[in-house]
Amino acid sequence: MALDLADCQFQGPALPEPFVKFELEKELSRLRLLPKTTGTEDRQIRENWNVYRRKLRDLTNSGGPLRVQNHVIEPLVSLLGYNRLENAPAVQTREELESGGVLLLGEDGAKLRAWATAFNEDLYAPSKRGRAYRFSHLRIAQRVLLATGERLGLLTNGTQLLLLISDPARPDSTVSISIDPVWKQSRDVPDSFRLLLAIASPDGVRALPEIVDKARLYQSRVTKELRFQARRAIELFIQEILDHPDNRNWFANQTDRETLAKALWREGLIIVYRLLFILKMEASDDPARSFSFASTSLWRNTFSPSITLASYARDVLERGAETGNLLESGLRVLFRMFEQGLECTELIVKPLGGTLFGQDATPILSNLTWGERAVAWLLDQLLWTPKRRGADTRERVHYGSLDVEDLGRVYEALLELEPGITSEPMCRLRRQKLEVVVPVAQGEKYRPGRPMESDMLANADDLEISNDDSEQDDDRPARGNKTKVEWVEEIPPNRFFLRVGFGRKASGSYYTPHSFVRFLVQETLGPQVSERSPQDNPRPMEILKLKVLDPAMGSGHFLVEACRFLGEKLYEACRLCDEKALAAERRAETAKTKEERAAAEAEAREWRQRVIDLPDPNDELLKYLPSRSPEREESGLSLKRAEALCRRLVATHCLYGVDKNPLAVELAKLALWLESHAEGMPLTFLDHRLVVGDSLTGPFFDKLIFRPGNPEERIENLFHQALSAKFSSALNKAIQYVNELEASVGITLADIENKRRIKAELDRALLPFRVAAAAWSGGVMLGPEECDDHAYTEMLQFIADTGDLPEQLSSDRLRKMIARGLGVDEIPIDCDVLRHLLRSGCCVPALPYDLTFPEVFYPNGQPGGRQGFHVILGNPPWERMLPADKEFFASYEFAILDAPTKRERDDIKRRLLANPNIKPAYDGYISQFRDSERLLDVLYKFQVVEVNGERTIGKQDAFRVFMERNSQLLNRNGWTGVVVPSAFHANEGATGVRRLYLEKMALHCCYSFENRRKLFEIHSSFKFALVVAEAGRITEDFYCAFYLHDDEWLFAEKGGREPLRYTLDFVRRTGGDYLSLLELRSSRDLGVAQVCFTKGKSFGQVCERLAIQLGRELNMTDDSWRFTPTAEVLPNGEDPRDPEAAKRLLNMGYLVLHEGKTFWHYDDHWGDRPLYCVYIEKLSDKPSWLRGSRYFRLAYRAIASSTNERTVVFNMLPPGYVFGNSAPVEQAPHKSPRSFALQLLAQSNTFVFDWTARVRTAANINKFILLSCPLPMVGEQTRFFCHASLRLVANHDGYAPLWQEQLGNVWREPGKPPFTWPVLTTDDERWEVRAAIDAVVADAYGLSREQYAHVLSTFSHASYPRAPELCLAKFDELKQIGLEAFTKKYDPYWDIPLNENLPQPVIDLPVSLEDKDQDVGNGLGEDQHGQLRLVFERENDQ
Repeated sequence: MALDLADCQFQGPALPEPFVKFELEKELSRLRLLPKTTGTEDRQIRENWNVYRRKLRDLTNSGGPLRVQNHVIEPLVSLLGYNRLENAPAVQTREELESGGVLLLGEDGAKLRAWATAFNEDLYAPSKRGRAYRFSHLRIAQRVLLATGERLGLLTNGTQLLLLISDPARPDSTVSISIDPVWKQSRDVPDSFRLLLAIASPDGVRALPEIVDKARLYQSRVTKELRFQARRAIELFIQEILDHPDNRNWFANQTDRETLAKALWREGLIIVYRLLFILKMEASDDPARSFSFASTSLWRNTFSPSITLASYARDVLERGAETGNLLESGLRVLFRMFEQGLECTELIVKPLGGTLFGQDATPILSNLTWGERAVAWLLDQLLWTPKRRGADTRERVHYGSLDVEDLGRVYEALLELEPGITSEPMCRLRRQKLEVVVPVAQGEKYRPGRPMESDMLANADDLEISNDDSEQDDDRPARGNKTKVEWVEEIPPNRFFLRVGFGRKASGSYYTPHSFVRFLVQETLGPQVSERSPQDNPRPMEILKLKVLDPAMGSGHFLVEACRFLGEKLYEACRLCDEKALAAERRAETAKTKEERAAAEAEAREWRQRVIDLPDPNDELLKYLPSRSPEREESGLSLKRAEALCRRLVATHCLYGVDKNPLAVELAKLALWLESHAEGMPLTFLDHRLVVGDSLTGPFFDKLIFRPGNPEERIENLFHQALSAKFSSALNKAIQYVNELEASVGITLADIENKRRIKAELDRALLPFRVAAAAWSGGVMLGPEECDDHAYTEMLQFIADTGDLPEQLSSDRLRKMIARGLGVDEIPIDCDVLRHLLRSGCCVPALPYDLTFPEVFYPNGQPGGRQGFHVILGNPPWERMLPADKEFFASYEFAILDAPTKRERDDIKRRLLANPNIKPAYDGYISQFRDSERLLDVLYKFQVVEVNGERTIGKQDAFRVFMERNSQLLNRNGWTGVVVPSAFHANEGATGVRRLYLEKMALHCCYSFENRRKLFEIHSSFKFALVVAEAGRITEDFYCAFYLHDDEWLFAEKGGREPLRYTLDFVRRTGGDYLSLLELRSSRDLGVAQVCFTKGKSFGQVCERLAIQLGRELNMTDDSWRFTPTAEVLPNGEDPRDPEAAKRLLNMGYLVLHEGKTFWHYDDHWGDRPLYCVYIEKLSDKPSWLRGSRYFRLAYRAIASSTNERTVVFNMLPPGYVFGNSAPVEQAPHKSPRSFALQLLAQSNTFVFDWTARVRTAANINKFILLSCPLPMVGEQTRFFCHASLRLVANHDGYAPLWQEQLGNVWREPGKPPFTWPVLTTDDERWEVRAAIDAVVADAYGLSREQYAHVLSTFSHASYPRAPELCLAKFDELKQIGLEAFTKKYDPYWDIPLNENLPQPVIDLPVSLEDKDQDVGNGLGEDQHGQLRLVFERENDQ
């Protein structure tokens, strides 16, 4: 029998209602926490209950905190399994030293914290007069739990018992249990008491994090199911409408199906948004926002979509019930009722207005017949989850337990979908996240032998994203790295469909975990609120002046959290003013003199005036503050109502958002409507604050006087002053209109309609300048060849003269510029029609921020002294701003994804481009990127910068542009907080943005997370960082942490792991001019880094001094056509690395292909044998590769992460090899003595050098990282390094020429015959030498023994566990006997000088050497300068 928890109220995300209803009892039983309801245990619980109930009944209508504690808390000590009760000391929280309550203490350190107040005292109101809401008993207890790291606490006032569930990363949750009257009157043991015994017992407290995590996963599964359901709801709803007999003629006359599909998709989403709003509000537990009429019989039995209409929906779909027009008319009446309102005896519904519910929001669907099945599908898919395997029934979706963030996560996933309507039989194919709909004939070869169950939404984990700037690093040819193409379904003609397009997730936009949003909001807005409105001097209006932006808002997650945060702070400030006014009024009543009374009354008026000054004309908020509310000092409905009004004020005054996707803008509006709704008021007017546009491509006004064709050149004319005057005049009008918009919170439909009228006037005032901005951006994008500077100048002149646009735009190129800047294909000649186009919502303009939000940038109405936003938040797209050719062409021919090589892909591409329909589409697709690139080069200065005279490399990432854009849009002392890939702190391409945030701004923190716990619904290997910075200052120091996994760390006390503090000087010393951040884990790491990076030179500088050049050769994908499988050439399973096999292959005309996975430290036979060989003739176009293959060469593994056993792996490889891109190799070995390479090999394979690289490594050891790692300065040790690495590397007779070159015929290996290989046989022998090298290098860095031991402790040593012990022993020995004696002891050849001559080729390639002038032949020759020269066979006619 399920638990009956009707006397419990669950609030917060910890235990959502569906989990409580369906899963909680099973989970408690699984953990053996729930008391049994039979047998001895049950009898004991009943006896205990009767004793406890008598104790509760003795607590009557009064009593102080101690009496309540004695009657409610103290009896629970033994009942819950604790031993004693003790008073707890006060706890320092983020506010002050606060009450620690009492502690229930048990065995093994078990404890539970509890608080008791006076009988029936309001737990939600301030604990003391004159304190703000954040000092309520509930808030104090929650802060103490957070500060102590405890997950559960108890709070009681004798009439109710609260179980406080503390979650550092998420909003706190409560379970409220009624003591009076439920527990006092219950003779049987209530299930809520059994729940208390389960959760609050020592075992329950320990298990609570696991239970909450299970609940979170359950809720996550619900939201994933809802994504599928919401998509299906719209598809089925629209398809039923298209199939309805009443609509067939209309549908047949629609010729532009692409445009129709997009319109139906948008309107279908609006319909779903309407239902979503109603379903959420009728189930909400917030009395100020929920529908108060939701419990009336008239609503439940006539209008409710979740009760009345839902029951008929199942009948229609499952039993074919005839319902006439009940469902369609019922839903239409419901929408009309919320638009216009309804008042009758039992039901009062205040109108919400037409913004969401009006017919104008869905002009096509409003005029079509829907039909019963369409509405039935809509309700069915939104109200019930899919039937789970093995289940007999489907579960209802409980919208009341879904937060706005949960709903945003569901519906933001839909924004990546692209709609269509088929005109012929089509099929849906999918490969990873790419999904296409193509003709059936094209996809036929992928059709499975049996029907497959369609899984419409791909799992987000299928999308893997590289986290570095490197090219593809997979060592396998493409044919070995392909995922399966999946046939999903066949789609008949005239079918509406949705597919995953190049949308938000395909382009790197992901729904942000709430914990990250919450942290960034607190870190950026918290300091500004504290400064503007301190507790001792609250200023509500100053809070309302804050301007907050999310420039890529998606579903509005950051704005919703900012609305909550600022709404709470605004209410606190208003309540403090109210308390201070009340205290002053009481002082006036008891004043002894007129002067004292007058002063107190004046003070009271001043405090009240601060609330009256808020833009709330009817003083609605004032009515619900404690001094005037019906509940007076208590919380209740007035508190909730006041909070709702504060959120509404914040939504209309503080929040701004931009997105390129109009559907995202509508979703963000819905989210803020849900969050800021106050019952009885229409939906908030947000059209002037949440807008459609491209945040990255719009100019500021001061850019408009530069030529679009040459953006560095000002337009030479005398109209600049007149243009500024007209702009100033327009600004003054615009600011007046904005002030009118902000004058009212919008409490009636008339207010909202008036705001809509004012918004139109606001747009009209600045329209000429916004068109000029579009022309400027479009002209820069089109380039000097296609833009018309003359026509643009004439248009500016006209605006300067008249303040308006000319009647017609006669220049074709100027119109093309404006169209490009507005994001449309073309614009009309007539400017009146253009104005209509701008109002239509069809444009996605290059957004000129100062012309869109003039009150933010020019609050005084003057063009000079541009200001900006106080806070900019967001999770900008993580996409690389490059065309995705494969994905583009796959929409025409999916087979391009199966092409094994680049050559074959190019063949398909050329064939497709021969199609006259595809070529223009591709050109347009490519031009979007090229155009944007031109504009970004003009608008942004920190995307590509110079380091040591060279421009930084790395593909253009959108997040970097957004980070620079944020800095441009901030006020002088504004703050920004963003979630970005870890490339921000690690990659070369982000050097410019790091310079900006470190040297032009004050970086406050950079906290880097790994995704192992799936914080983001993307691949677990991804890393990302939370970055907070402040404008107006430069960085002195900042906090950082790396390799974080748990988002709770952001909010918990940092006792377990403190953040590190980096100074700018430290970053410059360790990251060089690139300013990359070392990924250190502890303060001990920091100490080691401070030593290592102050000694010696960078690896790049050492390579330059030694004339060693490292680079890549064969690309394992693009060059795979050159490869021959080793098994075809050596069919007997021989290893081509064996010297004899390598010689045979060379004689056959092959070189062996080494990859990073085929060698290790001093071991060229590591891992599996090489998979490929390369025929020498296929390298005829690569003479430098062939030259290099004749020498011993230094190479390293490029693919290695900081979590591998070792990160840096170097080796010296014999001649006869070429190398894949995962093994960069020496490019010119003939220019550097091999003794130099051996020295470098020894130092590079040490633990300390490895450590300096792995603190900066993500997935690859790219050149940018390696070259900046420090190497210590060495002198006499070079001979020791050379000889030691030679002894380690010489493992077979293939190394005999290298030994001969370095040591001649000298052999001093004790007990070994001369020239027997390997020189060092056992692991113990080899590690004796390796440990000696390691100790010498550690000493050269200047490390102490403790620091060296710490470095060694960071490696696993799985392959040789004795390594750290041996290295430390050698380090101790070196310190004891001195460096010279030590190196002589461990180098038998210490007296043999280094061979510093340039090397000679070791092998001859099986090709003829020809004279320079020979024209015919096939071989490899040298010119008079000694350079290798290839000679090719030529056709006679060449």
